[in-house]
Amino acid sequence: MSIAKLIISIVARLFPGAIFYQPTGEKIIALTIDDAPTPNDPEGKSTDRIFAAIAAHNREKASPATPVKATFFLITGHLQPNSTLIERLIAQGHEIANHGTQ
Repeated sequence: MSIAKLIISIVARLFPGAIFYQPTGEKIIALTIDDAPTPNDPEGKSTDRIFAAIAAHNREKASPATPVKATFFLITGHLQPNSTLIERLIAQGHEIANHGTQ
């Protein structure tokens, strides 16, 4: 057994309701953005570039029925007090996950 599979089997016993793998009848990928927003980017320009790239892909390539969405793993300590990032993530249909605070 590989180390990765061993770790997953141990964690799976600790969290029996967690899903680590789900077989599907179609080819899919998960797009995840880690540690957003970028530290030292109070205007959120790097995150805006990610939003723009996803929106451009959805306009040009994706089916309107299945637009690309991403999971943004946030570090809440990187958020500015008046940030609209979370509202924009929700409005665009992305998923929010938490990597903690800093």
